[in-house]
Amino acid sequence: MESLRDLVIFVTNIFNNIIVLYFFLANGSYTVRIVAGDATAFDSIYKINVEGALTVSGTPTSGNRWIEGTETITVADGRLTVSNGSGASNNKIAFIEIGGGSNPIPVVSLTASD
Repeated sequence: MESLRDLVIFVTNIFNNIIVLYFFLANGSYTVRIVAGDATAFDSIYKINVEGALTVSGTPTSGNRWIEGTETITVADGRLTVSNGSGASNNKIAFIEIGGGSNPIPVVSLTASD
C-alpha cells in the first residue's frame, strides 16, 4: 500500500536542528521498525537511532527510495526515544511500528499484477 508512505515526518528541520520523538510506554522490551523515505525525493542520508541504537542507516536512490531497520530495545525510563544518528542529512520517517517484546513485527509484501 504505497499510500501509507505518503506521510513523512521530518526529523531535521530547515536549520538542521535535531528533532527528537518520544513515545511514552511502560518499561519493558519492544521491537521497533522504522521506514525512512520520501516518494518524491531521494536527497537524504538516513541515520535514525532508537534508544541510542542506530536502527536505520542508508542512502536512498531513484530506484529504492525506502530504507528500513528493526531493533529490539529496552525502555527503562517510561519513554521510547527516536532521534537522528550521527551523519544524518534530511532524515524523513515514513512510519514507525512498535511491538511488545522481542517478537518480529510481521511484514506484508504486495506485488501488483495486471
